[in-house]
Amino acid sequence: MKSLWQDQIKCDSHDSLNGDIKSDCVVIGGGMAGLLTAFRLQNEGISTVVLEAGTLLNNASGLTTAKITSQHGLIYDRIIRNISFEKAQMYYHSQQKAIDEFESIIQKNQIDCDFKRLPACVFALNYNEKIKNEAFAIDELGISAKYMHKTELPFPVESALCFENQAMFHPAKFMKAISEKLTIYENSPAVHIEKNKVFTKFGSITTKHTVVATHYPFINVPGYYFLRMHQDKSYVIAIKTEKPINAMYIGCDGENISLRQSNEYLLVGGSSHRVGSNKGGCYEKLYDFIRTNYPNSSFHTRWSNQDCMTHDGIPLIGQYANSMPYVYVATGFNKWGMSSSMVSAMLITDKIIERKNDYEALYTPQRFNLRASVGGLIIDMGHSVGGLTAGLFASKNKKCRHLGCKLHNNLDVNTLECRCHGSQFTQKGNAINGPTQKGLFEK
Repeated sequence: MKSLWQDQIKCDSHDSLNGDIKSDCVVIGGGMAGLLTAFRLQNEGISTVVLEAGTLLNNASGLTTAKITSQHGLIYDRIIRNISFEKAQMYYHSQQKAIDEFESIIQKNQIDCDFKRLPACVFALNYNEKIKNEAFAIDELGISAKYMHKTELPFPVESALCFENQAMFHPAKFMKAISEKLTIYENSPAVHIEKNKVFTKFGSITTKHTVVATHYPFINVPGYYFLRMHQDKSYVIAIKTEKPINAMYIGCDGENISLRQSNEYLLVGGSSHRVGSNKGGCYEKLYDFIRTNYPNSSFHTRWSNQDCMTHDGIPLIGQYANSMPYVYVATGFNKWGMSSSMVSAMLITDKIIERKNDYEALYTPQRFNLRASVGGLIIDMGHSVGGLTAGLFASKNKKCRHLGCKLHNNLDVNTLECRCHGSQFTQKGNAINGPTQKGLFEK
């Protein structure tokens, strides 16, 4: 099924690239990060072309819950403990700046996209020491937030931590508006980058700068991003309810339920799992939650999305690799893609025009925080070794075209998925999500 956003808005269609052209910059990927980066570069006088493998909105940005927040679950205590207090400050200020920048662009360009400021809360259903630690962390950081034991939600919570001055919007309305100001080629997947040239099947672009904003990077070497993150999948059901909520919510225990209002619809999300590990029942868990807590609601639509999860919980934004000085990457948004897309656009634009950015060191892909990353690295390596080993004995229609891991059925969405790195295919073998660049039976 289509997401609520895809059901309501359709972007204008764009021709495919046909022939060889030139541009100051090529942005590969027409999701929120790619469009924002192209938009900002154009405003700086840098001629920019966007290459989209499919069509606009038919990607992760069209499947988001569209919260624009600096409240990202229990992130701040984690950064302070595993990295540093200073980096936690940088993370908050950069993400909060992204919210303000969205508002600035929307106001300046008079974009009607249901942008609204409201609180964002993380809540615990049961006693949870972690949420108390997060409250202490944000108090140390000087972040304006409220710690409470009662909310407007129709079920009791043990505690909740609410950030003020956060935001939400209609992502499709916003993307449609900014895309109309850009040069975009749809159905034009990039297949190769060679020095100052980006190649597609039907033409190439000679350029000074290239931005890889493809959700999951498609270049394996250099960069080795497949060793540095995995993908999680989650599910959303949009329902009509009698009483709207006035804040955004994300749980930190149980099913980690996500809630936000969009006009008459309530978006209920959750049932998160590593891509390739679902055996069914994820939607049913959400339906159970809805039947219990919103018994008089009516179903509208449902969908799923997947997110790139880094080992240290911080996105990878900046130079793609040391040996690729004019290629940049934006990935690993850890389920907070709207604010991190804007952070990416600001940071990469500043890199290209050689303007100082105070947050470059925090997000640089060349970092390695041992304490913050080692746990995730060990888990991901275990999944990769297991998947690759199983792939040696798998049939052709059960082996991922990325690196050869065994594929698994996701019974909730009827797809084949790779547990190693998150590639997704239809049952007929067509590629849906990267990092794979080919369907199961493509040559």
